[in-house]
Amino acid sequence: MKKAIYIFLGVLLILMAVLIYKFYWQEQRNLKALYLVPKDAVYILQTDDPVKHWEDIKKSDVWKHLNTNTYFQNITSGTHTLDTLINDNRTFLDMIGAKRVLVSAHVISRRDFDHLYVVNLGQTAKFTDFKTLLKKIISNHFELTERRYSDVDILELYDEKTRETLYLSVIDDNLILSYTAQLVEAAIAQHHEPVIGRDLNFIAINKHTSHKGMLRFFVQYKYWDEFAGALGYNDDSGLIQSLSETLYFTGLDANLRKGKEIKATGFTNINDTDLSYLLSLQKAGTGTRSIEKIAPLRTAAYVSFGFSSYQKFYDAYLDLQAKDPATYKSFMSNQKDIEERLDIDLKKHVIDWIDDEVALLKFEAKSFGHGNDFALVIKTKNSKIATKQLGFIADQVRKKTPLKFKSVTYKNYAINYLSIKGFFKFFFGGIFKKFTHPYYSVIDDYVVFTNHPNTLKYIINNYLDKNTLSRSDSYSRFKKQFEKRSNVFVYVNTPLFYDSFVDNFSGQTKQDLRDNEDYFSSFTHLGIQLLPQDKLFKNILAVKYEPWETMDAYKAKDDWNNNEEKHPEVEPVDFKAQDAVLVIPEINPNDLNAKVYKSTYLNGNVHIKVPLKDGKKHGRFKAYYQDGTLKMKGRFKNDLPVGTWRLYNEQGKLLTKKKF
Repeated sequence: MKKAIYIFLGVLLILMAVLIYKFYWQEQRNLKALYLVPKDAVYILQTDDPVKHWEDIKKSDVWKHLNTNTYFQNITSGTHTLDTLINDNRTFLDMIGAKRVLVSAHVISRRDFDHLYVVNLGQTAKFTDFKTLLKKIISNHFELTERRYSDVDILELYDEKTRETLYLSVIDDNLILSYTAQLVEAAIAQHHEPVIGRDLNFIAINKHTSHKGMLRFFVQYKYWDEFAGALGYNDDSGLIQSLSETLYFTGLDANLRKGKEIKATGFTNINDTDLSYLLSLQKAGTGTRSIEKIAPLRTAAYVSFGFSSYQKFYDAYLDLQAKDPATYKSFMSNQKDIEERLDIDLKKHVIDWIDDEVALLKFEAKSFGHGNDFALVIKTKNSKIATKQLGFIADQVRKKTPLKFKSVTYKNYAINYLSIKGFFKFFFGGIFKKFTHPYYSVIDDYVVFTNHPNTLKYIINNYLDKNTLSRSDSYSRFKKQFEKRSNVFVYVNTPLFYDSFVDNFSGQTKQDLRDNEDYFSSFTHLGIQLLPQDKLFKNILAVKYEPWETMDAYKAKDDWNNNEEKHPEVEPVDFKAQDAVLVIPEINPNDLNAKVYKSTYLNGNVHIKVPLKDGKKHGRFKAYYQDGTLKMKGRFKNDLPVGTWRLYNEQGKLLTKKKF
């Protein structure tokens, strides 16, 4: 019996040793290279088969296309030097074999960042041997010098052609190198007291992130605001700062598929002490995506927030707020203020009819003007109930405030106005604070809010013409890479979104992005999805590449006419009387409460003038040539042309007339 117990204990000890090796010691070995990454890494790229994967990347259509661009060659000059130094030398390449390579990004000044490379060399790494080998393989235009830092040798490899210095050192089994000396020195200084490699939040993401792909990509959000500043990004919306405070790490396992598609899956952990809407979403279940059914085809970005029900999301948010008595008191005070001021019940009149999706749609800014290129879309459980309850709120606003606005009908859709200070931010967070003067319409099962009636008309026109995102073949194929239900889904049509994206930058970065639009826009579709899993977010990321020269569909101009109030100075057409056709221009008033619509030419002369009644054209219409000569006149009644309309040439001669 005693012998059996000894055998059992022996087997148990062996099993425990195996488990300790597998889950602790082996993991520590895997993290050794990571111990050399300085704590302020913004992102980290890792590959366990650098030689094979580098060859695959260089053969891909994406890499070949980007390398035809001078700007991309400049920002990846370090990679090209490494390619010359390492990959073109088979001896060095064989020494690296299939071991791990890490690349981390760090902010090195207020307006600049650089990378640190860590190459795990296994048992082959001895500094003296490495230095000897390096001297053998470098070409004549490199100059090699040596110095010591904290009792560790640093090699300085000066490239006489590029006038750049590559700093290298070997610590234990790892080669570290960078074009910034302070990064190599930081790696040496923290070797015995690593930060990221022992961060519990990072360890959790590292363990959940697969190793099966071409490379692993980690993001540390803590330093995102500094990184954004180094890139010249203007975080006016506060989004970057918010993410820096809300999220810890993201880990992604990425693959390059067919040389044209990037697909990555992984996980993100969230600061559970942060009273954020994102944490509330994580606790509120997932929702389906259907707002794409009314999103115009030329939607630049579609940001969807999903939950099993809005009530569940709202309750989760209240539970989080309750953890901070001061914040909770302020939130409930705001709710009470809105309800008492307008004599409404927010649960009955808003919360109860919201279904499982709320989305932000972004359009091309150049077509709509700043601030008018957004739409907030809410999926309803019952559009008739939503219409009734919103109508009640609008009536209360008219009764309780000086604001007066009458509903306007456009193609059988009512356009209403609902202005309640802080209303949208209260329900949906800071991302919707852009909606300051919201007009709204109910389209199918969705309530659509915009800052401008013309944006609503654009959405209505596209919906009636069946010109929507859901009917796009390219979008439909692209979305198959994602799950049907989620908390957050972000879709970006890069060619349409590009101008708005670039406007967030300043200085040289902005100019570089403008100069290289064709190359960056070749990544035509970008999508990100977040789904709750345990206490983490599961991530799916996909990017589609398409050569710019084949992108006829994306180059096409949007034929929607914004009816801007400034018109270009163009030469008038000299009509002959028998060829003249009287065409009444479409007019979209900017202010539905205005009494008169008037537009002008760039020279200041009036182009069109017509009275308005409740947002509709009502009264005598006149249009002029650029020199002020009358071009057309007629009369509207309740938005429709009536009576006899006349068209004149520039000399004032009648060309034609038409009776309505």
